[in-house]
Amino acid sequence: MQYYLDFLTLLVLLGVLLLLSYCFYKIKRIDTHVFELLFQVRKIQHTDLVDIFQQHQHLSTLDHELSLSHPLPPTRGWAASPDFLLTIARHAHDAKPMRIVECSSGVSTLVLASCMRDNGQGHVYSLEHDEAYARMTEANLEREGLSQWATVLRAPLTDHKIGGKRFSWYDDKVLPEGNIDMVVIDGPPHLVGDMARYPAGERLFKRLSNGGVVFADDAHRPEEVPTFEAWRRDFPTFEEAYRHCEKGCISFTKPPRAEQV
Repeated sequence: MQYYLDFLTLLVLLGVLLLLSYCFYKIKRIDTHVFELLFQVRKIQHTDLVDIFQQHQHLSTLDHELSLSHPLPPTRGWAASPDFLLTIARHAHDAKPMRIVECSSGVSTLVLASCMRDNGQGHVYSLEHDEAYARMTEANLEREGLSQWATVLRAPLTDHKIGGKRFSWYDDKVLPEGNIDMVVIDGPPHLVGDMARYPAGERLFKRLSNGGVVFADDAHRPEEVPTFEAWRRDFPTFEEAYRHCEKGCISFTKPPRAEQV
């Protein structure tokens, strides 16, 4: 009988030891995961702080390089980020384009119009399907005395058939005829449909002057990848370059002496 009780006691002790070992193992794993999670959180926080600091630097540089009398409207989020705005502003100052077309109005319209005034030549035509944004942009242009350098064109999204497929794209008949020297693409919103910005190739790339450049924002967004791939196929002679911006930026440059594609 005593032997039986000793055996049971041993089994209980072994069970307790196994349970304690298992608990220790699980606690150690939890501790490891918590440590890894805290490390990732600190890493994300550090990255965010670095990004915020860099965007602030770009905004300060942009403010220094532009001749604006008022602070720029809010950037980032739905609006263009300071690094993208600085990229297109520097190109506009250096290349001195006579005609700029942008898809979607906003802070970029103000920046580019300021560049036109600094250059003493050129004009910005902004396609806008949203009346509220159009009025807001016009108010900002008027406040800065830039109305003569940029025009916000009411261009509702309409049905376009390209390559056998249908897309919802700006009613761009409102654009004046002639070549375009610079294109800035930050619309339509990707929620409009798949490859929402693809029609820019057919409607705007083909009107680029020799040496003209297209700047496409939001290159980091997965939804834009098929559009970029299609543009590469449609315009194989265009030179592509990646610009390091918060949301990603890809430029396509038409060769200085190239026949129309």
